[in-house]
Amino acid sequence: MAVDTELELPLTFTVTPANVYDSVEYPNLLKKLVKRGIKPEVIVADAGYDSKKNTLLTLAEDIIPIIALNPRNMKYTETREFDRILPIQRESDLWKQNYRKRTSVERVISRLKEELNLKAVKVK
Repeated sequence: MAVDTELELPLTFTVTPANVYDSVEYPNLLKKLVKRGIKPEVIVADAGYDSKKNTLLTLAEDIIPIIALNPRNMKYTETREFDRILPIQRESDLWKQNYRKRTSVERVISRLKEELNLKAVKVK
């Protein structure tokens, strides 16, 4: 789900089976945002969306990616070369300030589950 972090409103979403990894769905969410004419300055995402492909795709749309580092992507290396091209360097104060906004997504999801009873929806 893509959420406006200031207004805490959903912008777009996709529904997938539980076995679909978040990182794979990221390009579809980004494409839906752009198609709707929504072009944020910054996209904030948790470590589930961390990949070189997603970072480069976001930069190609002239959007700054603030994506938490997934430790599983660091198995064989201590650094990643493509991280050097990030407009806001990972773990800088500005990066941390932007990343804190991600909690708004969790609040929106919680409200959808609790207030609209979406936690009870079952699909077979």
